[in-house]
Formats: sequence, structure tokens, C-alpha cells
Amino acid sequence: MEFGKLLIKGPNVFLGYYKDPEATAKVLGEDGSLDIGDYGSKNPDGSINYKGRANNIINTSTGLKIYAEQLEMPLKGVKYIQNIIVYEGRDNNGNAIIAALIVADEDAIRKTFGDTTRTVEENRVLIEREIRKCEQDNRVTSEERIQKIDISRTPFPTTFKAETNRKEVLAHLNEYLYLKPDTPEDSINDDLSVLGARVNAQAHLGQTVAALTAIQDKRESKELPTRGDE
Repeated sequence: MEFGKLLIKGPNVFLGYYKDPEATAKVLGEDGSLDIGDYGSKNPDGSINYKGRANNIINTSTGLKIYAEQLEMPLKGVKYIQNIIVYEGRDNNGNAIIAALIVADEDAIRKTFGDTTRTVEENRVLIEREIRKCEQDNRVTSEERIQKIDISRTPFPTTFKAETNRKEVLAHLNEYLYLKPDTPEDSINDDLSVLGARVNAQAHLGQTVAALTAIQDKRESKELPTRGDE
């Protein structure tokens, strides 16, 4: 079955952007059909077989097109995973691979292992094992397997629809990844402060500005000499 862009046409489709023909041309075809940015196919009975968003297609190094949502849906039900984003990552040679950033379900992990201290790597290995089971149960091909798994340092921000803000996470991906063990603790704490501020800004912009101001004041107080030091 071939998949293509899903287009909508009918009296419910808007006529275009007011006095902006260029923006209108990007989403409306000459016949008035609306490009909604999704890929799928139409079944014989008229129903739609949805694949995913055009912006979320993963183009592998072998030329295969993978729809991130199709991989995410079964994985969201995997034990120890609270949330997941599948995206097009890169290996050490710069080749495109299927990668996943995961928010671990800390409550589920504690219920299984108690309150014992676990490292991020231990949780990553634990979750990877569950992912491999899921892939096997769903008969995922070798080309569609997750090749890189990382644990997110914080929960993902959400949109006004309470959906995962994929665009925001991927735009600042490095800030969600755990740094190497030899990274200075002060650097990790500073990065976490910045990341936390960005996440909270989705709903509390005023609080974020105040927090950043406080951080800046604190830094300035450390850099400048006090009156007693003069």
C-alpha cells in the first residue's frame, strides 16, 4: 500500500490567509485542497490509514522512510517508560539512525526495585531490555529497531493541548541528554537550571523570568567584590 500526503477538500476548508498569498500557496493547492502535514493512505471503504506527521519522518541511511509515531505508539505502553520521542539521530559516523529519548517512569522502577539508588545507565539498560521485548512481540524489522536510547533529564514540556511538545524538545535536544560522568557537577547543575526554566516557561513565563533574574543576580554577586573586600 502506497502512502502519500493527506489532503482535505470541502466547504469546511478555509479560503486562505488574509492578504498573504504566499502563505496560502504553501498549504492550499490550486484546487483548494488543504495540506495538513500528515501522511497516510485511503482504504477501499473510505477510511484513512494514518502514518504520521511529515515533519517527523525519519530518513534512514538505507533510504527507508520511518514514521516516528508508528514506532512510538507501541513503545508508550512499555513498562518503565513514562514518555518517549522517536526521532532521526546520528551515529558516530554521521549516518542517520532511529533514536529515542525517554522519560523514565521512576514510580514504576521504585515499585520493582524498591528505594535502592539506581544509576541512569542502569535504568537505560533496563528500559532497553523492555523495548527489545516489545519490538520482538510486534515483529519489528531490523531496519525499524531503535538504534540509540537515551534517558531524558526532565519531563517533556507540553503544548496548550497538553500534548508532548516534540518541536521544543528536539530544538534543545542536547539539554535533555545526560552528560558524561566526568562532566563537572557545577556544569550539570547550571545546565539543569536552564533546562528547567525553559520547560516551565511553557506555562509560567513570568516565573521563569524571575528565576533567570535571580540566577543572574547570584552570578553577579559572586563575580563582583563585596564592600569588605575593597
